[in-house]
Amino acid sequence: MTHNEAKFWVALMALQSAQEQKEYKVSHVYREAHGVVDELANELVEEDNVQVTQSQRLQDYTVEKLNLKVIGAGLPRTGTTSLKEALTILGFSCHHASEMFKNNHTDLWIDILSSKSDDWKHIFSGYTATLDMPSVAVYQKLMEVCPDAKIILTVRDKEAWYQSVKDTLYALFKKPNMLSASELAIARLTLWEGLFERFEDREYAMSVYEDHVEAVKNYVPANKLLVFNVKEGWAPLCDFLGLAPPHPDTLFPHCNDTAQFYERFLKDARQGFVLL
Repeated sequence: MTHNEAKFWVALMALQSAQEQKEYKVSHVYREAHGVVDELANELVEEDNVQVTQSQRLQDYTVEKLNLKVIGAGLPRTGTTSLKEALTILGFSCHHASEMFKNNHTDLWIDILSSKSDDWKHIFSGYTATLDMPSVAVYQKLMEVCPDAKIILTVRDKEAWYQSVKDTLYALFKKPNMLSASELAIARLTLWEGLFERFEDREYAMSVYEDHVEAVKNYVPANKLLVFNVKEGWAPLCDFLGLAPPHPDTLFPHCNDTAQFYERFLKDARQGFVLL
């Protein structure tokens, strides 16, 4: 092992230790270790006569630690909260927009969405599924990191979807005093600047929605994709995942309509996070 290799892996272990102790925001150890990893990430090392970059080795290390079985590719307000509850009933631990706020990961996500980081492990540690923004914005990257994961594209009537987004997410975005700076940054990066240039143009916004649906269908192999409307219930979801459906008395969840959205928002805002 070369000196640079040894230095790299010592720094990586220090970085991992700081992350696991949730000290990454204030720890000088994290900052110093991250600097060393970045400095050496592009240097080539030779091992068993195969040349690989340090960044590739770091990616391999990260991939081994992720356990995502399901990746959601459906936009917000397409039933992602209902699907999250359904997956939870089926035994999955599901990441959703709400977890980003609960786990205080907005800064990490801003770095990922700005292409400054790929810290998947820290964000998805302990989760076996992910839905909704912001992960939808990087579903293609997540497919590369978790090649065995199955993809679920939640869909609904485009006009109903537009009205729901307009009455909830967009309405809040237009009242910036209701959201924190980091929440506004995430919203801009994923939706209002990252996807919709002019959401108030109804026809344009609905066309973007339809384009997203078609793009996912074209990108994801058919045998790994479920196009799913939550109104369809348990059968197609369980068939796709290869799982037995719950007890017949277990109704498929239907939650987070516009009224419930604001009820949860007011409740969760008091705790310092919002549920998208």
